Amino acid sequence: MGEINQPTAVPELVGLVRGAQSTPAVKQAALHALQGYNQDEIGRQMAAAYPTFRDNAFVREAGLALFASRSSWAMEFLKEVEETKTIHTDDVPYHYARRFKLLQDPAVDSIVDRLWPEARLLSSSEKTDRINKYGQLLDSGNGDAVKGRMLFLSNCGACHRLHDEGGMLGPELTGYDRTDPDYLLLHTVDPNADIREGYEVQKIVTIDDRTLEGRIKSQDGGTVTIEPPLGGKSTTLSKNRIKEMEMQQTSFMPERIMETMSDQQIRDLFSYLSQ
Repeated sequence: MGEINQPTAVPELVGLVRGAQSTPAVKQAALHALQGYNQDEIGRQMAAAYPTFRDNAFVREAGLALFASRSSWAMEFLKEVEETKTIHTDDVPYHYARRFKLLQDPAVDSIVDRLWPEARLLSSSEKTDRINKYGQLLDSGNGDAVKGRMLFLSNCGACHRLHDEGGMLGPELTGYDRTDPDYLLLHTVDPNADIREGYEVQKIVTIDDRTLEGRIKSQDGGTVTIEPPLGGKSTTLSKNRIKEMEMQQTSFMPERIMETMSDQQIRDLFSYLSQ
């Protein structure tokens, strides 16, 4: 229903999301389908309904993807976070805070910067300062690789694979030159320094101003299929509905991944990475 453009389906789809009898899978599918309809009322109703479906991780993810796809919907969601405070900032992971900024709406950017300051990209001087700081830290003591392995799995392992452990959403790290701490620091502090081929992220804007982000899964005939960078339900679009498609110069890996770690934890992590 999200692909065939039948506006009369919108009330039914909204009802499925709000309905107490709908299964999580049905709610997730309905939220995904609603992205295809450019109606401000969808954003208002879904923002109001969000607390009723946020308890399921997959449905919550589908809801966040919906809000991040259009500026008016993003504003409705952000009002619930900042003004009515019915939604907590912790509900929004880093990559969705970044996705809101893809809308390139100054009003949205202003709120996102206030609510999630960690979503602001570091300046060149800030990156240099951090690389120097962490370099001195690594020179000042030794790390525990056993503890570092656990830090890797909890902070990096969802996307990266190392020594036959971890996920496959990001590049496999085992074959990288991990004996050079300066190389490791550069790509940890600045993941946008060199985005590996095959892991580029595309931004698509449709003719009705819907914004999507992800990897191009396929381009067959007159359609493009894009899948979210961290996995999830793919979207297939007719090429004649696409207004703009461009490769992003930023990785979906967070820049500030080490800022929540203690000095010793950073030494432990790099001790494991360098093995």
